[in-house]
Amino acid sequence: MKVYVAKDRPVTALATVSVVVADRAFEAWLLAGSGQTFDGQLGRKQRKGVVELEALLRRPYRKTVDGPQLFSKLDLQVARRGSKSLDKLLRELGV
Repeated sequence: MKVYVAKDRPVTALATVSVVVADRAFEAWLLAGSGQTFDGQLGRKQRKGVVELEALLRRPYRKTVDGPQLFSKLDLQVARRGSKSLDKLLRELGV
């Protein structure tokens, strides 16, 4: 693959770069797999991720504490079926 960074000066690309954008927010990925985590309450109210997570948790959502804990429990196969952007990320990572 040749990339032109200056007029008539080809540069050989060293790596392929893929870009994956989370669907609105990381919390959307958590909600995409929430069917198991929250006993089937998957996105029923169709509210914004943080608002819905707070309703499901029944307390304020703390991104730096709750995010990693919820993600560690996430069933990636369930979540990827509910989120095109997570599916894309996992495919790009070879998962």
